[in-house]
Amino acid sequence: MKTYRQREKQGNKVQESTKGPDESKIKALLDRTGYTLDVTTGQRKYGGPPPEEIYSGQQPGVGTEVFVGKIPRDLYEDELVPLFEKAGSIWDLRLMMDPLSEGLVDVILYHQPDDKKKNRGFCFLEYEDHKSAAQARRRLMSGKVKVWGNPVTVEWADPVEEPDPDIMAKTLGFFLKDAVKKFVVTQCILLPVTSLLLYIIKIGGDYFFIYAWLFTLGVSLVLVTIYADYIAPLFDKFTPLPDGELRGNIESMAKSISFPLTKVYVVEGSKRSSHSNAYFYGFFKNKRIVLFDTLLEDYSPLNKAGEPGAGEPGLEPQPVPEHSGESDSTENKAKPKNKKQGCNNPEILAVLGHELGHWKLGHTVKNIVISQMNSFLCFFLFAVLIGRKELFTAFGFYDNQPTLIGLMIIFQFIFSPYNEVLSFCLTVLSRRFEFQADAFARNMGKATELYSALIKLNKDNLGFPVADWLFSMWHYSHPPLLERLRALKGAKQD
Repeated sequence: MKTYRQREKQGNKVQESTKGPDESKIKALLDRTGYTLDVTTGQRKYGGPPPEEIYSGQQPGVGTEVFVGKIPRDLYEDELVPLFEKAGSIWDLRLMMDPLSEGLVDVILYHQPDDKKKNRGFCFLEYEDHKSAAQARRRLMSGKVKVWGNPVTVEWADPVEEPDPDIMAKTLGFFLKDAVKKFVVTQCILLPVTSLLLYIIKIGGDYFFIYAWLFTLGVSLVLVTIYADYIAPLFDKFTPLPDGELRGNIESMAKSISFPLTKVYVVEGSKRSSHSNAYFYGFFKNKRIVLFDTLLEDYSPLNKAGEPGAGEPGLEPQPVPEHSGESDSTENKAKPKNKKQGCNNPEILAVLGHELGHWKLGHTVKNIVISQMNSFLCFFLFAVLIGRKELFTAFGFYDNQPTLIGLMIIFQFIFSPYNEVLSFCLTVLSRRFEFQADAFARNMGKATELYSALIKLNKDNLGFPVADWLFSMWHYSHPPLLERLRALKGAKQD
């Protein structure tokens, strides 16, 4: 997609617009007849009603309108009215124009600096959404719409990349392949785990809930251990972070707080979303850090695509005429290029300081302990309720009590109120942990970097900075951006 500026550099200049309606003749006509002229996008309405000295009766009804077609496009009221007056008095004359007003919000037209009665030969049409603008653009580019009889050049004011059919085909293929992988992996894990759990409940006797809890605990630890090394690589590509300044700074920061770091990976998360994140995993002395490529300013594919010569130019300057004056210097300034996605190295270290704060403050261990305590409590209550026949009777099972149905009834329905309360408590705790991790990064001297990083990540992740405090308190596991920035602001100013 070429912008106006690119076309102008190649010598494909837009033709100068010829003169439209003769305004002096239009004014003379209105002065002579006393009629009014209402010009809107899509219609020029002359009269309706006419002056009282010409007609003072009621508005004409059905059967009083005449359609006149094939009017030359360069004829206007100054020539049409005298012609039609020969046939009789005119109530109103509506000259229909090509409609482009659907969704139109504003029309921006610049004057010549040396002659305010002339425009610069271009204007900007602002629509309420991209769909309306795209429809208007297609109509203007069809060749059927002309300005005073002349064809117009239409381009996006800001370059918009049209969807590539090849990319769309690849995206569909990626989605289908991803869905198949998820289904297969889920079934390979869920079927044997569910079967073994049902078997343990069946043969476990009165204390089956203890064995069931120990089994789920073991499964959880195994999955946490193998997920990053064997399951996640099935969906995303993990590559070691190359040696350099960033890796050296990460290793130094980990060493300063005794974090047993062994490897640092970059995951290709950009092929499924622009979401940015960082996390660590591993047990005991085998910790690893994973950085999303969208978090790294130097790795993000969106930044590489926006580099010169990469095939996706940044925003171009607005069209500027040959004559420009001091009065429109602000109009002649080029728009800035798209800001880079991701964070710079100091901001990445601040984000990692936050993540390592979770480890140093024991948040990960606390979450595991709380999860397992809840799991044990749920299995214990399940053991108490599984023998209650009325639960099965209420769902239509009168003669038997299937274990799988009991699991579904108790965990999905009976525990539902408890799960809501627990979810709220965990949300409050999670928000507290987030503030503590921010404070840990601040105490490491990274308040300023974390402040700017949070703003960038909120923008890259398409977050909305403002949230109702009651809604966020119930639903948000992380504090809203403004609350986190306020907590960092004092230290940042210091």
